[in-house]
Amino acid sequence: MSTPTAKQYAEALTPSAETKAAYMGEFTMPFPMVEDDGEEYVRMVNVPWTTIKKIMAEIKTRAETHPQGDPVEEAAKVLLECWDAAMAGERPDAHINLAIGAAFGAAAYDHADNHDQGAAAMIRALLLGITDPFHSDLDYLRANAITAISKP
Repeated sequence: MSTPTAKQYAEALTPSAETKAAYMGEFTMPFPMVEDDGEEYVRMVNVPWTTIKKIMAEIKTRAETHPQGDPVEEAAKVLLECWDAAMAGERPDAHINLAIGAAFGAAAYDHADNHDQGAAAMIRALLLGITDPFHSDLDYLRANAITAISKP
């Protein structure tokens, strides 16, 4: 299952006929009762729609005011999900883009004079190779990257 989008979350947390139909009856709470003879029992009652709407509003407010995750970490998670899906055969299109980016990243690292320059060059070439593999900034790496991709 893929990660829901912000739009999907917003729709799920916005009161509507669709969300009312989806959520009504899904949430219950215990309600203590007493029989005429004094025997106690618990009856499960549906949470009222007005309460569900208040909960939805509170979740929405918290999401909007709570600090967001690190965008770099979030982007890395998406890339990892794509890679895992590609390796599982679910996203064969993602495999080539990520492999090209990795090949450019490796070529950039090898081309650098030292580790610090290599790490910076590798990250930039990896990301540029994924997003725009024909970018002119990658021209100096093309021979090495093509060799890396074509190796068995």
